[in-house]
Amino acid sequence: VAQGAEFQVNSWTTNSQSRPAVAMDSDGDFIITWISEDQDGSDGGVFGQRFNAVGVAQGSEFQVNTITTHNQTNPAVAMDANGDFVIVWHTFGTVEGTYAVDFGVSAQRYNSAGVPQGTQIAVNSYLSPAPMYYASPSVGMDEEGAFVVVWATRGQDRPNSWGVFGKRFD
Repeated sequence: VAQGAEFQVNSWTTNSQSRPAVAMDSDGDFIITWISEDQDGSDGGVFGQRFNAVGVAQGSEFQVNTITTHNQTNPAVAMDANGDFVIVWHTFGTVEGTYAVDFGVSAQRYNSAGVPQGTQIAVNSYLSPAPMYYASPSVGMDEEGAFVVVWATRGQDRPNSWGVFGKRFD
């Protein structure tokens, strides 16, 4: 049964917002993340908004990616039982100071109050031989905050072939 009317998640409405993802904690609090075109000053950026269990926005819409060079896209999000969460996404160009020829995978952790924990993480470490293509990041988090990020990579295990790779975090 629907719990109220539909609501707009994003407050910035210039250009397009797309590719939403959502995660919920054990109390029903949730985080929604999406791509917003040109809001971060360079192509697409990853943004988020937290909500409590009754759907009231908690704080303001916030930018997830700190590296704004080129396009950031395809976010995924996971949340633990206490409301801590992690957002992962594709990043094009710079990955923590290292040039990734095409897409790389980045992550950012947050506590339940929406405060970033540490800095943006370059998830993938395999960057050669070029060109590398990364696609479809996904993330799962356990009730205590450990998480696993998975993605598809073209050319890492065999030339011109896709494989699925992952990395665990505590």
